[in-house]
Amino acid sequence: MTELPFHHPALQVLLDSEDAAVFVRAGGVEISNAAACRLLGVESEALTGRSPFDFSPPLQPDGTPSTEGVRRRVESAHAGLPQWFQWQFRRCGGELVAALVHLEVMRLDGNEFFVTRARDVSHLWNEQILREAALAVSGAEGPDIFDQLVRSLATILKTDVASISVFADASGNLMRTVALFLDGQIVPNLEYPLATTPCADVVGREFRYYSAQVRSRFPADSMAAGLGMESYAGYPLNDAAGAPLGNVVVMSRSPLAGAELTESMLKIFAVRAAAEIERGRAEAALREREAQLRQAQKMEAIGHLAGGIAHDFNNILTSIMGYIALADERDAAAGDDKLAKYLRQANLSCQRARDLIQQILTFSRGRRSERQPTSLSRVVGESTNLLRSSLPATLDLVTELDADAPPAMLDPVQAEQVLLNLCINARDATAGSGTVRVAVRGVAAAGGMCASCRQRVQGDFVELGVADDGPGITPAVMERMFEPFFTTKEVGKGSGMGLSTVHGIVHEHGGHVLVESETGCGAVFRVLFPALERGTAEAGADAAGAVSRAGRVPLLRGQVLVVDDEAMVAEFMRDLLESWGLRVTVAANGAQARDLCAREPRRFDAVITDQTMPRITGLELARELKAASPDLPVILYTGYSDGLTEAEVKAAGALALVPKPAEPRALRTLLEAALAPRARLTE
Repeated sequence: MTELPFHHPALQVLLDSEDAAVFVRAGGVEISNAAACRLLGVESEALTGRSPFDFSPPLQPDGTPSTEGVRRRVESAHAGLPQWFQWQFRRCGGELVAALVHLEVMRLDGNEFFVTRARDVSHLWNEQILREAALAVSGAEGPDIFDQLVRSLATILKTDVASISVFADASGNLMRTVALFLDGQIVPNLEYPLATTPCADVVGREFRYYSAQVRSRFPADSMAAGLGMESYAGYPLNDAAGAPLGNVVVMSRSPLAGAELTESMLKIFAVRAAAEIERGRAEAALREREAQLRQAQKMEAIGHLAGGIAHDFNNILTSIMGYIALADERDAAAGDDKLAKYLRQANLSCQRARDLIQQILTFSRGRRSERQPTSLSRVVGESTNLLRSSLPATLDLVTELDADAPPAMLDPVQAEQVLLNLCINARDATAGSGTVRVAVRGVAAAGGMCASCRQRVQGDFVELGVADDGPGITPAVMERMFEPFFTTKEVGKGSGMGLSTVHGIVHEHGGHVLVESETGCGAVFRVLFPALERGTAEAGADAAGAVSRAGRVPLLRGQVLVVDDEAMVAEFMRDLLESWGLRVTVAANGAQARDLCAREPRRFDAVITDQTMPRITGLELARELKAASPDLPVILYTGYSDGLTEAEVKAAGALALVPKPAEPRALRTLLEAALAPRARLTE
């Protein structure tokens, strides 16, 4: 055989003038051109004695092992069939490059040698891949959209793993996949710590690409190690404002495609995934808000209904209790013991009815609270004895009260009512046997949802927690348990007003109720009142109880105008006031009362008016009467205060606002004070 002049300078110049990479090999590469060195990213010396196909990844894009593909091509070329095919080379730095290859066997002077020509067509391959990516992301839709995206991403880039991950908690230290594609199939999602993985350099940062040795770079990454991953690329997921959401990742047991192509691909999929995440969150927030609106509308409607019913019942109860009081006074002279007993029992029943009506009014926010800076720990501590007497001996009551918990602007009486209702609810949930835990502490709440108004909770609070070890609360009961008259107890065992009262009081104080429960695992009610700054002093003592009077009282003197559109209540008020020695005139509405006072300005020594009346309210009437006669005492009474504040009552010139059913002794005390300046009271 004649020796081929491979190293002749003229031949090297000729080969270097070609745009395509050229390899001439007889057993080993004897000569290559500059384009070949550029294609593989090596110096010419590195090619001497080696086949260009030595610079190939283990697998080709179609999944064929590179060694098998080369063998078939060489055999066909030996058979006299020149080969044209697409091939993927791996450059010296690990980057993959696509090439169009021509392979043929040439014979010259009895010598056989291979001539390989290769052109870099990565740009064409990349364009095809990007077109596939665009079609994949635009066609993805439906509830499994993230699964579709990772499947397409792994298929296009020929990777073993593709995933989309978001933050698993508020700390930002834990990630959770929303879609995970592994070895050709979608697998269950998982959580992983961010710090031990290459994702820590991606999330909230930038694109990362490791073409090889990812396990040795990140030895604490259990997933990469366990699956034998060799390469990694990740792209950050950010929302429209640039805030981090998570990442899109691909991994493979062989080198990845080129960094530039991989980054472009991941960016396309990351933009689509981020948009879908934001859309899903926006839809969830929107659903959370109708739900909030529906709940607010439902509770408001129920509140209006309950308030109206309570108003009517108060009018009836005012009359009943008043006449019982009058009958009791007359019975004292008759000395009928049985009648006295009957009247006492009737009065007790009326008091229970009055308490129930007050609960309804509290739910509907129709009853004013007397709020002041208060230590909730002190209120709960002072209520312990009352609580223990309300619970059976078989139920253990455990209290954990933080004396350093911040104060809150509370009505102490209503705070006690919340505590009592929650403890009674816990007692019933445990069937009177088990443990009820009551705790007070300061908390900074963020992200929870109020169980009764469905609003998100954010801010600093003082928390009253009541936990029981009962059977828990089912989702169906959780949905309705704050509605008035809703109860899971047997008929006659409960009014269904306990939790609705809690709802009314807590929300009137600007607070919320969080409920944690699982069926069979008990329940925890966490009542949150807005906290005041630490060190805020409590303003004065708690409201004092009414002072009872004993014995006979002197008669009153004067003429009183009673204004009420309920004839039954007006007639009772006439009888009650006349029994005290007063002369009484009744007006059926505000307009009639205004006309009476206008015709005879000095006729009346005091006016007692209902607040809730058609056309002219009691507050409006008080303003008009006080404008005409500044020294005329006006007392308002109502069973439904419509949110009136003490400042509004005083600004209208009224002496006081008395709740229905009016307690006779309290009303008499007010009248004594009102009539004394007009010299109508006789000793």
